[in-house]
Amino acid sequence: MSKISENIYQKLTNDDEARACRAIDDKACREVPGNYVLILLSQLFSKLGDALLNPKITLPWLMQSLGAPAYLISALVPIRESGSLIPQLFIGQWVRKHAKRKLLWSLGALIQATCVLLMALLAWNQTENQFYAWLVLGLLAIFSIARSLSSVSSKDVIGKTIPKQKRGQLSGQAASVSGLITVTFGVGLFIAATQVNNINFVVTLILAAIFWLIGALTFSKIKEYEGATEGGENGLEKVKQDFALLKTDPILKKFILARGLLLSSALIPPYFTVIAQQNIGNGAWVLAVLLAVSGLASLVSGAFWGRLADQSSKHVMMYGATITVAITAVLLTTSLFYSSLLEKMWFIPLCYFVIAIAHQGVRVGRKTYVVDMAEGNKRTSYVTLSNTIIGIVLLLTSALGVVASVFSINVLLTLYIMITILGIVLTSRLPNVTER
Repeated sequence: MSKISENIYQKLTNDDEARACRAIDDKACREVPGNYVLILLSQLFSKLGDALLNPKITLPWLMQSLGAPAYLISALVPIRESGSLIPQLFIGQWVRKHAKRKLLWSLGALIQATCVLLMALLAWNQTENQFYAWLVLGLLAIFSIARSLSSVSSKDVIGKTIPKQKRGQLSGQAASVSGLITVTFGVGLFIAATQVNNINFVVTLILAAIFWLIGALTFSKIKEYEGATEGGENGLEKVKQDFALLKTDPILKKFILARGLLLSSALIPPYFTVIAQQNIGNGAWVLAVLLAVSGLASLVSGAFWGRLADQSSKHVMMYGATITVAITAVLLTTSLFYSSLLEKMWFIPLCYFVIAIAHQGVRVGRKTYVVDMAEGNKRTSYVTLSNTIIGIVLLLTSALGVVASVFSINVLLTLYIMITILGIVLTSRLPNVTER
């Protein structure tokens, strides 16, 4: 164990030498400080890669530069998000065959880096070609599947190497540090907002690929011991068994339903962006500011949510969702009765900052909750089943956009508020798995 890693771990977690390792074995306990630092670094680099491959800035620009029609651009977010969630139930079967799974995370990161480098090559070409736009979507689909592989394997590795009541801190600290760098990127984009050119985004894509490559190398250095491998042979049969968990495990069923209802914390912010563009104008400036604000929210709240999640991850989900309801109600009320306030340059970015903090809480809370729910391959089943179902739900919720088209964004935001309140009520009925 590196003395440097030990010192960093103690400073990050306020842990002492006589630490207790809940839910992991003694061998893994001895490696916790080094593994904690390595996982933190790898998560940081992957989050930075995600931030630079932003589906609201980088990818839409790339598609527009290739002459992509609107329907292809609108497919970016569903492919990126659902494409990384839906395959997890099937990828999980392959993951279960491996007693050690850290290299599977690294493999996923390498594939993501390769896809992004190929996107950079298409961006460098500077040719309006719809065939190239379809290639970007194809690369994004492969990227999402690789992201799915990393997601499944990472939660299992964290469950085997990091004790309970430290996992939330790990996720929160990675979010905070990546938030700091995202702020810097947003400020840089703001400065270049009036002179964006092709090379800026090519460099952005190459940097994102480099971050994933560094993350892959870092994660491969984790000291992981062998775990359970049963359930990895009969893929279709195991899928049926996993879906059967919805009947036999009421906690899992409630968690998935609650998580689905709390998706609003991720689905509402894009409409904040639309309202900002409609009322403030200068789309490039707006996107740059909102990106910086989003990074700042991660910076100031990630570590806080992480520590709180280690005490009660379900309460973190509830707090984040409650803030989502409150700030959405504020924006909705302002839109209906004080619309002139929407034109102020500070108001909507401030609202976005608050809802970004709220989403960070919901995200850290649910990730910590699902890792703490079970052990071994059962954890893998929980993660893959819940993510697959949520991926399908995400695709279905895209249809809610029709509400904004037929009625208005205000009506849609009202609907999201009601859905979120229902999610808060259901989350409150979940057990506190951190204490189990």
